[in-house]
Amino acid sequence: MYLSPLLAATFSITQVVLGAAVTFLVSGVGGIFLQRFLARAKPQLLTLSLAFEGSESLIEIADRLVNASSKDAWGPNLAKYETYDALKQREERAATVAAHLDVAIKLVEDWLAKQSIVDRASSPLTEADIKAVPYALNGTVGGTLDGMIARSELTPAPISKSNVCTHARTPVCPLVKKDDVWHLYLGDKAVMFPTGKLLTDNLVEQMELMAESFSRGIRENIIHYMKEFHSHAKQDRVQQHELLEEIRKVLLAHARVSARIAFVNTGKSVGVIKPFLRLTFSHKHLSRSIFILAPMPIPAGDKDKEGDSLVAGLMRKKQSEAPTGSDVSIEQFLPSAGEASYIAIRPDSTVDLSFVATEPLGKDGKQVYEIYKAGVLECYLTALTLSNRTVVSSPTVFGARVSDALASQLRKQ
Repeated sequence: MYLSPLLAATFSITQVVLGAAVTFLVSGVGGIFLQRFLARAKPQLLTLSLAFEGSESLIEIADRLVNASSKDAWGPNLAKYETYDALKQREERAATVAAHLDVAIKLVEDWLAKQSIVDRASSPLTEADIKAVPYALNGTVGGTLDGMIARSELTPAPISKSNVCTHARTPVCPLVKKDDVWHLYLGDKAVMFPTGKLLTDNLVEQMELMAESFSRGIRENIIHYMKEFHSHAKQDRVQQHELLEEIRKVLLAHARVSARIAFVNTGKSVGVIKPFLRLTFSHKHLSRSIFILAPMPIPAGDKDKEGDSLVAGLMRKKQSEAPTGSDVSIEQFLPSAGEASYIAIRPDSTVDLSFVATEPLGKDGKQVYEIYKAGVLECYLTALTLSNRTVVSSPTVFGARVSDALASQLRKQ
């Protein structure tokens, strides 16, 4: 087919114009989409730390635990309903008492072992001997014996008060009464024997006998007191551990996983994340491995504080606002709206927030804690953007100590 030069030129110009128009449209629209793509928000999720929090609502306490606490002379009684914080404080109290008892029992056992090889004819004790008696060295020993006298739990000493002066006529260490307290002076310090809270004359006499026995170094009575402490303290130690076990069961069952999280946006547009996250434990043998996390709410007094408006309302609520122990529990009428709000992350910025699980660990509490204590608790987080895009953190291992695998890896670096 033959085309004239004029027709060929016309066809060529038309093709060029059409091509240019198409190129202009394509490049314009494409450029817009490319620009939007490059400027999009690029949220990332980093898990900074993992811990455990308690519920702010009252927890019903089993009768056996209430009764166990009422038999314990070392700490306050538990009510039928208690806050998580109150239970935690009671657990810490019992653990502290148990640790003090361990130290005191060992001290008394060592002292009694030395007395078993001492010639009893060497009585009474010298001032140096009295200074070495656990009662003079350890407050737990003295406090326990004082309490035993107050509760009429101390059995009579072998040498009675009427025979003390004839058994050892001269005091080894000075004993002075000030108000309702006997002060035994051992060099530069004094050991006290209080009588003010004792309810009967017989109890006051028992305390005075113990003070006189130490002042005069009466070995038989002092050995008796140390044996009495040892027997009673061992029972107390068993009781403290039983109480600890029961309290820890409740604490672990009602504990909620909490996480400190960094939202990073490396894009050029504001990123918006929905206020709830999903935490997944990598340990499939747990009966429940997925938990929903919500932002920790802000205290009422902190809502109006100046600061980053993007994270206001997402700070932790003060534990001091939690209710105290009670014999009853009621549900709030017409609960107020939650504090959760969408999380906005500015371009090229990071938002650091704390989240807590909406439900407790339940029956997996003990197992999760044991894995955490071993240093191998692995989890990852999942978040959703406003457009329902999924953002997933890398699996991260947490624990109360360095795991063997991580320790080995660090040593090789």
